[in-house]
Amino acid sequence: MRKYKEILTAFIERVREKDGYVKDSLYCCASRTQLLANIRENFSNYYRSGALDVELLRQMFEEKELNRHGIYTKGNIGVVGGKVVIAVGDCRCEVGGSTLAYAFDEASVTAWETACVFAFGRSSITACSRSRVSARDSSSVFAGDQVFVRAYDKATINAGDMSRVVAKGQSKIRLSGDCAARVLGRDVIIHAFGYSTVHYDDTLCLDIGDCAVAINVTTNELTYGNRLQFISQPSAGLL
Repeated sequence: MRKYKEILTAFIERVREKDGYVKDSLYCCASRTQLLANIRENFSNYYRSGALDVELLRQMFEEKELNRHGIYTKGNIGVVGGKVVIAVGDCRCEVGGSTLAYAFDEASVTAWETACVFAFGRSSITACSRSRVSARDSSSVFAGDQVFVRAYDKATINAGDMSRVVAKGQSKIRLSGDCAARVLGRDVIIHAFGYSTVHYDDTLCLDIGDCAVAINVTTNELTYGNRLQFISQPSAGLL
């Protein structure tokens, strides 16, 4: 393990290279504990800019140090009780009891009992029991039992059992059961079945089956039951 000053100096240079600037709070970190606290506080910004990745984390700190700050890079983890968890690498986490979880890389998170998850990268989320998920990048979510999901970028969502979805970007949504979706983007793809309801006011690729209903809130156009309607380019492909 390298000396602390070497670790701090190298990390500051990497942040400057990737972000273009360095906050004063990073310069002020006088110990490994303070540096880890700073990384945890700014984790999403560091990670998404490329200033930080799982390999660098493992080079800078031991796993037990990371774990004490709620950061996990490997293994199977279970956390409850309103804590904050950051899962990276190929870590697998199960969170519940109002826990807040952030998932990056190819981490896998199972959320229940009102837990809240922010998904990035290619992470995979399974959510149930009124938990909430915000999915970005190319993350994927399987949601059931009254889960609320916000989908951005190229996230893929499979929702059922009275879940609610708000979709933006180029996300792909598949609804079943008594789900409802609100579409806010031009390139969203919707697959709706069961008794699902879709509200939209822009261009999208829409596939409505079973007893599902789609409502264009601008034109009041109604699409329902086993009727396939392409309002955008069908070449985007369905789920």
